[in-house]
This record gives sequence, structure tokens and C-alpha cells, in this order.
Amino acid sequence: MSPTGSQLYVSHVSGEVIVYDIETAKTVSVLESRSKIHAIQIASHPFLEIAVTANADGSYRVFDPAAGKCVDMKQNAHTDAVTSVSIDTNGVAMASASHDQSIRVWDLRNLGITIDMDPNQHRKKYDEAIHCVAHHRHSPLLASGGADSIVKVFLGD
Repeated sequence: MSPTGSQLYVSHVSGEVIVYDIETAKTVSVLESRSKIHAIQIASHPFLEIAVTANADGSYRVFDPAAGKCVDMKQNAHTDAVTSVSIDTNGVAMASASHDQSIRVWDLRNLGITIDMDPNQHRKKYDEAIHCVAHHRHSPLLASGGADSIVKVFLGD
């Protein structure tokens, strides 16, 4: 969802991100991707017109819907598929989770890692580890859910 709530961002297995108008249900644009890697999940910035995809190749990509393309990419963000991304309500930090059993927190201003959590946050089960990560809307909390059927909550700064 765009910050204004007027557009819906949808990621596809083809790697494309399609922007739909909520009221008309029509395609506004198809965002150009740098590759055809499966986008597992997408998160939108709380007030900037950017969207971030979690990708099967261990990367995340930053899209600018107004420009209609991928504007940045972090290859090898994780050593296995990035399964989830979440942007905090301040719009500064982004958390990413992966089947490599790790959660990383990134500074969106420079795309650098600010926190690299213990790589064994969730146990692997059938080659899967962490399925989702989410920031709380009003508190400095980050939650993760894994294939091991455990939900963990972390207290931020």
C-alpha cells in the first residue's frame, strides 16, 4: 500500500512489482526490476513513495513507483532466501528475515546493516527458518515467526 493509501503494490514471482489504483482497480504501472527473481514479499515505506521486496535469491530490492523502476538492490543481504521485510514507522530502519536463520536490521538512509542478530533466531525445519518479521506500529518492538512454530518479540531502542 502506498503512503497515501491510493495505490496497492503487488510483487510477483516474475520479480515485477505492479502498482494498482485502489479505486479503479486498474494497473498504474509495472515497475522495472533488475532481474527476474521471485519476490516473496513486499513492504512500503510509511511516508516515502518507495517499496522494498524480499527475494528468493537472498537479496532485497528498493523500488521507486514514481520513477517506475528498481533504484537500489542489496545482493547477498542474506545467504538464503529473504522471506520478509518490514519498515519501522519512523521510516529509518528496515528489518529483513531469511531462511538462513538470521534477522538483520538495515539503515534505509545508507542501506547498511545496523544490527546483525544472532544467526540462530529460529531453528530450521524442512529447509525453512524465519517466515516473517514485523515492526510494531507504536512501540519499539520487532516480532518474528519461524518454521519452528515459535514467535519471538525483540525490544528495540
